[in-house]
This record gives sequence, structure tokens and C-alpha cells, in this order.
Amino acid sequence: MDLPASVAALARQLGGNAEFVPDAELLCSPEVFAAERERIFLRSSIAVDHQSRFAEASRYCRFDVAGLSILVTRDAGGALYALRNVCLHAGYPICDAEGGAGERLVCPYHGWEYALDGRLVEPQLSARIDPARLRLKHYPVGVRDGLIVVDLGGVLGSSRPTDGVLPAWLATAKVSQPARWSTTWD
Repeated sequence: MDLPASVAALARQLGGNAEFVPDAELLCSPEVFAAERERIFLRSSIAVDHQSRFAEASRYCRFDVAGLSILVTRDAGGALYALRNVCLHAGYPICDAEGGAGERLVCPYHGWEYALDGRLVEPQLSARIDPARLRLKHYPVGVRDGLIVVDLGGVLGSSRPTDGVLPAWLATAKVSQPARWSTTWD
């Protein structure tokens, strides 16, 4: 995707010594927003929760970012997964709840069931189809100083997710109660 003209103009302004005057389009243009989603939000690692919320096995939480809905799950063995919240069958969201516990994820549309690692469990399909191919799209996920980090760009393990400094207390912190605040701010 080419950068919108207003973004290219901003780059030229920032590179010079002239007065900086951003175009109003930067704040409300659908093209600028699409470029931000593609070049920033979908290429970066994002802290989505704290590991203390996944102390018990078979937990999951849902988060939405840049038009994507992602499920973070912890299976009975303690492994973490970040899965696209879209059923393979009809493209319907598998989970509307923000979080919970369960051994399987069940799509409410036609009842397709997935294990917490994203494998399709039900229905059993033809033997001609390799069952390893029937799994939800997944993203790299890891824990850094207590934070669960999902890499939407798909390169977790590089130096990017660990760049920067986080407070040491995060590693032993506990989430007492999640909260959500509404705002009209950007």
C-alpha cells in the first residue's frame, strides 16, 4: 500500500527545518488509518494480558486490535496460544466473551469445536483431508516480565518483542480485577 499523500507530506515536513503543520486528513482519513493498521498495528507485538490471569489451565481471553479478533488460550499442559477468532467453516467469530475457561472453543454458528491449541476437533472430516491443516490461524505468543505478548507480525523470537524497559515488578504482579473505561478520546 502506498502512503497517502498527507503522510508523505508530513515526512517531508519533519525532515526539513520549516514549521510543522500537520494536515487535518491525518486524523480522519480512512486511507491514513488503513496505512497505520498495515504498517504499525499489524506488524508489532502487543501486550494483551498478564500471566496471572492464566494461572489455571484451560483459560482463554479475547482481544480485538486493528480489525482482528484474537483468542489467547492456555491448554491443560500450560502452553499458550494466540489464535484468530474466526471459525474455519463460515468465518463466524468463535468466541464473543472477553474471557473464561473451558476445554474447547465452540463456534456458536454451526457448533464446530476447536481444542485450545486451535486444532479442529469436531466435526471429524474425511480421511482425505490432513487434520493438521485444519487449525485456526495462529500468531507467535510469549511471556515477558509477566506480560503476555502476541506478535501480530509473526516474528516473535526476534529482538523486537523484548526491546525497551519494563518495570521489574510486572514479573510478580497479579491482576486483581480487569476494568474497562469508555472515553470519547482518540
